[in-house]
Amino acid sequence: GSSGAAGSGGTNQEPCAGAVYCDDFDAYAAPGNPGGQWMTSIAYSGNMNGMVSVDETHAYSGGKSVHFKTPGNTSFEHAFISLQGAPYFPVADNVLYGRMMVYVTQLPGNTVHWTMIQGLGTMVPGFPALNEAVYRYGGQINGDQLMANYDTKPMSSDCAQRATTKMPKSKWTCVEWRFDGKLKELDFWMDGTQNQALSVRQKANNTGVCQNKAWEGTWEPPTFNAIGIGFQHYQQGPGELWIDDFAIDTEKLGCPPVSASAK
Repeated sequence: GSSGAAGSGGTNQEPCAGAVYCDDFDAYAAPGNPGGQWMTSIAYSGNMNGMVSVDETHAYSGGKSVHFKTPGNTSFEHAFISLQGAPYFPVADNVLYGRMMVYVTQLPGNTVHWTMIQGLGTMVPGFPALNEAVYRYGGQINGDQLMANYDTKPMSSDCAQRATTKMPKSKWTCVEWRFDGKLKELDFWMDGTQNQALSVRQKANNTGVCQNKAWEGTWEPPTFNAIGIGFQHYQQGPGELWIDDFAIDTEKLGCPPVSASAK
């Protein structure tokens, strides 16, 4: 399908037709960075080891998706694309829903923490000493136990809440999320089913902790001004995935129609 009202009509119609932003990545040249409003970042903490490219190897709809890869040789490798500021942000009530199709082929092992979705902002209401807060979904522990994560700068809070759920590999998975800056909540869905273990209500439940014990535990939301997707890890360990059919909105979007052309 194409951006906007794609699909075959009826109940199978692309649900993101009226979304804040919707992209199937088919309009961009392969190989190369996605165009349009996307900002591509392969640098984090000075490392330039990430790789981002529009790619025809895997696609859920149409013929292209975006390929993200980090070799894992050093810590803090980063391969992300992001939408920042106007016209997408700020969002109504500071509540951000998102949806994307993900095809994972490699995740780091051991206890390496990694991220595939992050919503961030540089203003944290009530906390003038902070210049960034971020809501994230990714994983840890043997590479594929999914995890919600919260962190701040310059003082790091580094809070986590984990699930025993693994990220499927070598297949397309529909991932949805809710970052609610009004209620200070996060939610995560996989193939339409909510993962209750990854629902955060103000602070992590008893399976979660903040690495910084000085932080009282509330996941204080930023005023969201950017959304980033891709792959990033914080210790050493490789990762590789493809993303297609991305959308953000102020309400839950649902998964895209079943695609006969998925590869």
